[in-house]
Amino acid sequence: MSKELKEEIRDELVEDESTISMYLPEIKEYISLTKQGKPIIKPEYASVSDEIKILLYTIGKKLSFEGGLTDNPEIENETVYKLVDVSKSQARNLLSKLREKRFLYSETQGKHSIYIETIPRAVEYIKKEVEENE
Repeated sequence: MSKELKEEIRDELVEDESTISMYLPEIKEYISLTKQGKPIIKPEYASVSDEIKILLYTIGKKLSFEGGLTDNPEIENETVYKLVDVSKSQARNLLSKLREKRFLYSETQGKHSIYIETIPRAVEYIKKEVEENE
């Protein structure tokens, strides 16, 4: 492969982390992180749907991992049960829906995360849902 083609591929196809960086101000509107890496949904968004709460918390958990505040990017079922005030089966159903929408993934039973590259799409979804329910 020629040097020019290699450079063109790098210039045109390789994304840097700025893609996520440009969404941080929007994410900051909805959540903050403790020094220990625990996501906190801001009070003005406490009444969003349970699906959005789970998505926000998962984004926060992933970013706390990426920021070196915690050593685990996943949220566990037990955390979700505490986060949303619904039955365990309803919470599992919400997690399943978020996986079907390809926002979350689960490599280990009972643990969920979000791919870093999915965060921009998730933020757009959150904004749309929040605007529609205001």
